[in-house]
Amino acid sequence: MTINFKFDKLKSIVGEDKEAFDKMITVIKQQLTVDIDKIKIAFESGDLEAIRFNCHSIRSTILYLGGDDLAALAKEIEEKAKKKEMDDDMTHKVAIFLENINSAYADLKNKFK
Repeated sequence: MTINFKFDKLKSIVGEDKEAFDKMITVIKQQLTVDIDKIKIAFESGDLEAIRFNCHSIRSTILYLGGDDLAALAKEIEEKAKKKEMDDDMTHKVAIFLENINSAYADLKNKFK
């Protein structure tokens, strides 16, 4: 899965205001850092409720960046956590999600320093 964030939705919110766009990107980068760490910690500790909550939370941020495929994967993980399905499929999905969100986040940080 290759994630390339598109910024159409975010730009539709802030319009042509570059300063507002840059502030939003700064806030999003900060929030992604927190959410990614929370998902890692929740997964490592087997806390399904925290996995569910944090995957739900991060989906909104990802959708603002146009990461629809990654948001869909977060939704799948959220649903599995809600059903208390901590199995090999969940492990695989979380690993793919974390790999892709970390890669996309690194790209975002490099693009908007």
